[in-house]
Amino acid sequence: MQAKRALPLAALLVAAFLVFPGCTLKSTTPGTGGQGGDGAGGEEYQEVHYYYDFNDVLIHRDLKYDSKRSMVMETSDFKIGFQTFNGRLEHLSLVNFFIENMTKDGWKNVYVMKAETSDLIFEKPRKRAVIKVIDQSFTNTRVELQIVELKVQAEERLRSSPQDSSPPYGGQQPTNRTLTQ
Repeated sequence: MQAKRALPLAALLVAAFLVFPGCTLKSTTPGTGGQGGDGAGGEEYQEVHYYYDFNDVLIHRDLKYDSKRSMVMETSDFKIGFQTFNGRLEHLSLVNFFIENMTKDGWKNVYVMKAETSDLIFEKPRKRAVIKVIDQSFTNTRVELQIVELKVQAEERLRSSPQDSSPPYGGQQPTNRTLTQ
């Protein structure tokens, strides 16, 4: 009789873990390749979060890259990226993930708005990152990254180039005129 009651409860618990994955980390010992260990000491993790096209913007391991909604362009002067990732993660947990890890990667937190669509803005010298975390549905949270990086060569060229005194768009130079009646 007790086995009949335990089976539906166990099925309910398994379903709950599949539907609500969250942003929590599972435990294995670092350096074991996800094989586990004796659990003695040190920070523990299962899979590693990863960097995609920018080596200082950490992406949560449960987010998948959406190539149809993304692009990265790089020249000798700058690198700009508009990237989209999707995953089944709890919205505010993901916002906190970005706040914590962007700070660890040396970004200065400039602006945070937590809402159904959360906006985060971070800065570094010659870099700016705007992160939108959008609670789309029960099964998907979308992350949109907009990152601009001005490369050192471009900054040096801007500093060393003489200021052009010609007016923009071929217009005439302003003159100091006094209105008289």
